[in-house]
Amino acid sequence: MRQYVRKILPVFSITMFVCAALFFIFYIADGARLASRNVVQTIVSPGQSVVANAFENVSDFFENIRDNQALREELEATKQQLAECQDTLREYQHYADRNEELSKLLNITEEYSDYEYVHATVIAKSSGVFFYQFTINKGSMDGIAVNDTVINGDGLIGRISEVSLNSATVTTLLDEDTFVSSVMTASRDMVMVYGNYQVKTEGKLMMEYIPSSTDIKVGDVVETSGIGGIYPGGLIIGTIHAFAQEGSSIEQYALVKPVVDFSKLETVMILKTAEREAEREAEQ
Repeated sequence: MRQYVRKILPVFSITMFVCAALFFIFYIADGARLASRNVVQTIVSPGQSVVANAFENVSDFFENIRDNQALREELEATKQQLAECQDTLREYQHYADRNEELSKLLNITEEYSDYEYVHATVIAKSSGVFFYQFTINKGSMDGIAVNDTVINGDGLIGRISEVSLNSATVTTLLDEDTFVSSVMTASRDMVMVYGNYQVKTEGKLMMEYIPSSTDIKVGDVVETSGIGGIYPGGLIIGTIHAFAQEGSSIEQYALVKPVVDFSKLETVMILKTAEREAEREAEQ
């Protein structure tokens, strides 16, 4: 038995030594592997952070591009909606102005019920800032004749100066050949209003033959007197813009601002008296 133990003991000892040696080698190798991995991670980690940050920045850049594109599209859509709203507002304002003009004309036709009237559209205007003459789309075939009175909802525009079959020329109050027997609405004093070369370029009329006793104020209304056989009475001409009150009535004068804006005329109304209508029928 002892001999057997003596034989086995060296083998067992060698086996244990080999196992211990292998365990030590594997332990050292594993530690080295762990250490090397830590070293590599330590070296690579900053690079990984830089790469990660770079990818994140690139991602944010493209995300910002997408956001900006969406904002631009939304802005364009808003601009389009705003333009449509402005178009609708302008159209509404046009119809509102048109309705107001027609309402004023209706009131005039009721006030001057003994006159026949024709509605017409402006189809051409004279050159310049202020329009001294313009053409309408109604003529003799519509019963229009020279010296017929032309008005709109605001007041007196002028008179028919030329007529063809399907059109007519209107000469406004600003023309130098226009003279209107007028009256001061407040005082009822008779005056004369006419077109004047020196002031017509300012869109104003001249008023003379003002009685020295007349108390004139800026803003006073001037209307037609009905005397003279052309213009019916009571049509508003304009308001006093400025005046010079010195000496006799001949030396006094005033500037009148017409109530009609001649530059924006689109539709007008022509008044015809029964007397003229009878003359037309007699001529036919």
